[in-house]
Amino acid sequence: MGLFLYDNLSTRSMIAGSRALVFATDQSGKPLREKFRHGFAYWDCWVDDSRLVILNARATSDKGADILTQTRFESTQVQDGLWRLNLKPGQADASQQVTARAIVNAAGPWADKVLKASDTGQPSDGDNTRLLLIKGSHLVIPRIEGAHDAYILQQDDGRVVFVIPYEDNYSMTGTTDVPIEDDPEKAAASEDGIHYLLAAVNRYMTTEIRETYIVWKFFGVRPLYDDDAESTSKVTRDYHLALKIENDFPPILSIFGGKIKTYRCLAEEALEKMSPFIPAMGLSWTRKGFLPGGTMKAFLDDLGQFIAEELYEREIDYFKRQEWALKAEDVLWRRTKAGLHLAPADREKAAAMIEALL
Repeated sequence: MGLFLYDNLSTRSMIAGSRALVFATDQSGKPLREKFRHGFAYWDCWVDDSRLVILNARATSDKGADILTQTRFESTQVQDGLWRLNLKPGQADASQQVTARAIVNAAGPWADKVLKASDTGQPSDGDNTRLLLIKGSHLVIPRIEGAHDAYILQQDDGRVVFVIPYEDNYSMTGTTDVPIEDDPEKAAASEDGIHYLLAAVNRYMTTEIRETYIVWKFFGVRPLYDDDAESTSKVTRDYHLALKIENDFPPILSIFGGKIKTYRCLAEEALEKMSPFIPAMGLSWTRKGFLPGGTMKAFLDDLGQFIAEELYEREIDYFKRQEWALKAEDVLWRRTKAGLHLAPADREKAAAMIEALL
């Protein structure tokens, strides 16, 4: 029923609709245990989230914005009808001050701390921040034999675990939903989360996956808007916008929740709320706008010295000048995933060469 609605509530021009599968006669059933005989297939989209962040920052910079990476927001006060923000760049001892007519608090897991660090108190609609922090762990393992499709595995606790083809030679599985109350900077992939994901995969797949197979593990902290759902898996993934304009304060708009699929809708709605305070903003245009590189048609002939795993000197220079890369880790794991494909010794050698170029 869900897939029927998925197929018919919107039009399709590039992908097919869903279909029923008999695993005995379909290649997608090859990696699954024999007791799983039927399933359904549908199409979806994927994105490299770290690249998406960089490309949006690059597009914003191209429009004239100043991008301050590795910069911590510390506090803000109101002075002469404007916000005066105190920022801490990198490892610098002194703070940097900037003024603004308005603030969009899109700090994710730290959105409530930004509010508390200002003089505004809580949002003007009377609602508390209601920010629920959920840690999601992911594991990357060598490609499970035959698992060339993405799989959604239903679990006994009502959640689903994904097994997704990743970076040509790997499978990625995730995610967990574990509430956290500590500082999100101190969060880490837990042993319980790792064992949960391994058990979920082994319940369905013929190839038994052991902890020693893990080549990379990472986690994220999702800042969900707490809607009093009965379990973390049922908490809304939608966003909530809270605008504060009381008591002679300039406006501050706080964003709680949200997800990648609707990030442009969220941005358009957020700017619509801010438009009365910034008349020169102009009309919305991102709905049909390309991100940088989306219309690329040519490649460079001379990429300079070879570094490792399809990384070249000219690319490192580009990451430094245009994508704010400051250290080897930025290049190997965030601007690219080259680090995943390198043996530890080769990774260290590549990191040293990259550091020398940054």
